Amino acid sequence: MKILTFGQTGQLARALKRTLPNTVELIQLNHQQVDITQSQQIIDALAYYRPDIIINCAAFTNVEEAEVNPESAIKTNVLAVEYMAKAAITYGIKLIQLSTDYVFDGRSSIPYTVVQKPLALNAYGQSKLLAEETLLSYQSPLFVLYEHLGFIITVAIILSQRC
Repeated sequence: MKILTFGQTGQLARALKRTLPNTVELIQLNHQQVDITQSQQIIDALAYYRPDIIINCAAFTNVEEAEVNPESAIKTNVLAVEYMAKAAITYGIKLIQLSTDYVFDGRSSIPYTVVQKPLALNAYGQSKLLAEETLLSYQSPLFVLYEHLGFIITVAIILSQRC
């Protein structure tokens, strides 16, 4: 099996690399190799590598920056996902999109389930929710994955930068 990931340097791609068995051929591409906001670059990468599965680990994840620059969040988190979905359908490749708990408002006292209606409260969450809705409109496989340490790692990085 051959898996291609976009977003090689992110937390999720690194976690995936650590956990996949050696029997899986993993191709991880970074922004310098493929600009996911450019549809043709995605098409070219898929034509060249011919993966069985795409896992989109790339995202605009800076929550504060998304508030002041929502267009960039939409471009990376929504339009790029739409480009991936179209290309995946063309080549018959399964696409896995990674989401976030930010698609919910955080007010529930119990864990959210897949049947609960999302309510994103900020630009980042809204962009990730729109990405989910975009994929669903294509009837593409959608798996919502969440790395349990992602938030802790992000907080540690922010603290190291500010303290």
